[in-house]
Amino acid sequence: MLAKIKKTFKHTAIYSIGNISSKLVGFILLPLYTDHLTTSEYGILAVLEATSQIMIEVFAFNIPIAMLRWCTQEKDPRREKSIIFTTFFSIFILAGLLTILLYPLSNNFSQIFFSNDKYINYFQWLFILIGTAIINKFPLALTRLREKSILFVSLNLLKLILILGFNIYFVAFLELGVIGIIYGQIIGQFALFVFSIPITIKNINLKFDFGVLKEMFFYGFPLIFSTVSAMALTLGDRYILPFLLDYSSLGIYALGYKIASVINVFLLHSFQLGFLPIAFQMLDKPEAKRYFSKTLTYFVFVLTLAFIGLSLFSREVINLLASNKEYLAAYTVVPFVAFAFVLRGIQYVFIMGFHYTKQTKYNAYIVLGGAVIHIALTFLLVPIFSIYGAAIAMIISIALMIVVTRHYSMRLYPVPYEIGKIIKMLSIGIMLVGISYLFTELNIYLRVIIKFGLIIIFPIILYFSKFYEKVELERLQSSWIKWRNPFRWKENMSKIKLK
Repeated sequence: MLAKIKKTFKHTAIYSIGNISSKLVGFILLPLYTDHLTTSEYGILAVLEATSQIMIEVFAFNIPIAMLRWCTQEKDPRREKSIIFTTFFSIFILAGLLTILLYPLSNNFSQIFFSNDKYINYFQWLFILIGTAIINKFPLALTRLREKSILFVSLNLLKLILILGFNIYFVAFLELGVIGIIYGQIIGQFALFVFSIPITIKNINLKFDFGVLKEMFFYGFPLIFSTVSAMALTLGDRYILPFLLDYSSLGIYALGYKIASVINVFLLHSFQLGFLPIAFQMLDKPEAKRYFSKTLTYFVFVLTLAFIGLSLFSREVINLLASNKEYLAAYTVVPFVAFAFVLRGIQYVFIMGFHYTKQTKYNAYIVLGGAVIHIALTFLLVPIFSIYGAAIAMIISIALMIVVTRHYSMRLYPVPYEIGKIIKMLSIGIMLVGISYLFTELNIYLRVIIKFGLIIIFPIILYFSKFYEKVELERLQSSWIKWRNPFRWKENMSKIKLK
């Protein structure tokens, strides 16, 4: 059991590196963006990023995810390669058709989002970026299927380096602003596609299986609604805030969201990449339910620790990254959004019951309902609480989704999750973040020392509240003995087998 959990988090850690590399550009270049973009321009960039994310997820029709589900259960290697080819061909055609259809509508999108035709070229290039990114969902899913986590990391690092270099060139030297950022993204996506061609060729059998495509489509199609709803849940405020406030307010909110999304990038998305293939393999095994239960407990522990750290040091981070002091207010948004991401992580594990029984329609209904509640609450709370209203609306809607998801998932695939421990971790985390605000007026050095102390005290409080099991304490003790000597780290790392 512990070996399986260890494998899950090992692959999560490796995929995290690759996923971080694909997302890290936005963090590395924050000083550049805040120096060369006004808060309004950063708000416009946030709208374009949200639009591209929604379209990429929706118009891939979740076919690469369905490929993982079908291939992990296929015993015939030739048929498996036929499924892979079917996925590749379908996703390529979908991306091409989408780009061709959307490109002439660039003027319409500019008018809808910004009430003028000034941004037509933004959308023309954005649609090319979207098409390329949709295609690249296939090779990244294929590397996950083959558990080629090192290759996954390499491809994303290549994309990172190119995007990073070209964004600096386009924004800092050519001063192209937002459009320069889009150019850099396109170059990085195209390079990833080119360098993934060898693994694609190696794993395909040139036989298109329409029957399998039909099955995968009907598996993935209900997930489109949950995807749209999930995007509306987390990105809908990008469209509502400019409507109720202005693009400058959105820029400040978007920066705070970007800092908090470290949890999403480093942990949530990376965990999904490492967890899902292993979870599909575990579903029929007798120890599966305990595996899911303990995985959630450990995952929430890591998420809560990240929530505390980000919330405590968001002010110092934004001071360091943003040269424009208009962005400083963004640090007050971080704790709200970070906590919402913790709740999303919990809800993600709960939905495994839907995947096991192939009843993904339940997830679609729940996320759709959550999105509707979120949008309604955003319109209600933003006029009252300004940008904080959007984050509060997200927390409330995700919390409701957790309750409903657990209820229906437990009926389909009951798992004895350690709810008491989860509530305990969340409560302590909120308490420690709240305590930190008592020291905001202290000088920075003393403030930082106290904040580090609050982070360290989190697992100590859990210990005295009898949170850990005996076997967990024994493992922690053996890990401490193994890793406490820095001179043995190289030897220990060499014993970790990676694919």
